[in-house]
Formats: sequence, C-alpha cells, structure tokens
Amino acid sequence: MAALSGALAPALFGTSSAARLKAAGRGLLSHCRYARDLAVRHNTLARVELDEAANAHRVVEYQVADGQTEPQWQPVAGALGTWRALPEGVRFARGVARTEQGARAVTFAPDGSGEDWFMLLADTQDRRLAVHVTAATGASELLAPDDGEVFAALEREAEAPP
Repeated sequence: MAALSGALAPALFGTSSAARLKAAGRGLLSHCRYARDLAVRHNTLARVELDEAANAHRVVEYQVADGQTEPQWQPVAGALGTWRALPEGVRFARGVARTEQGARAVTFAPDGSGEDWFMLLADTQDRRLAVHVTAATGASELLAPDDGEVFAALEREAEAPP
C-alpha cells in the first residue's frame, strides 16, 4: 500500500499543478474577453493590467472618476476590478506586446479591436499555456503547446531577446 501511494503521489500533484495552470489561463482569458466587451459596450477604452511582481491581473476602464474632469484609468466595479492573483505555482513567464506599456497590459478599443499581445504562463514544472490577443479583431484565445506552430511561433517570439 505504501509503495502504491508513493508511486501515485507525483502523478496526483502534477495533475493539480496542471489544473492550476489551466485555471490561470482561463482566468486571464476571461479578463481579456470582459475588457473587450466592456470597451465596446461603454464606447471607451478598457484594458487588462498585469502586476508581474504579485502575479496578478485586473480590468480597468478609461473613464471620468467622481470629482474629476479628465478621464483616467479606473478599476472596474466588482471583483474584476480587484487584483486577481494567479494560482499558487503559476507565474507570468514572458510577454510580447507591440504597445507603449509593453506586456504589462493589453488595451481594447470601442470598435472591439485590441493590441497584438501574447502572455506566456508557466507552472513550477515549466508546463506552459498562453493567452493571445489579435490586434485587428481583439479576439482572445488560450493556446497550449499542442496547438502546434501557432504556439511555437509565439513562444519563439517571446523567448527572443528584446
């Protein structure tokens, strides 16, 4: 019984690590899709911001705050506007963006377009997933290594020196 338990433990822990990585990818993807929808519905700019030091992300909107006359980036109301930490053991591995704020954020416009953006997530066993945003449409997708050349090309770009 002890030998069987010892043999199964790595498989079980690996599965939970993989599940945390998938949850992190789905959470970031969800924030990207929500930010795009928010930009279109409110006819404004919205973005997903990353705090790489804290391994967290949130949604903010470009709007006029109470007592202000000029629009500023403001966290959206509710849970999506608060920092959402990545699950334990998952980190932002590398990002690629062709924007002035770099990979620290991805912005969506009122017409639904976004920025060309790619964020690689990794777990403690170096399994990887990525969230990719296409600039022209603002469409977001979750990519895995088994997605073939699409993932491989974006990963090569992320690993290339700046």
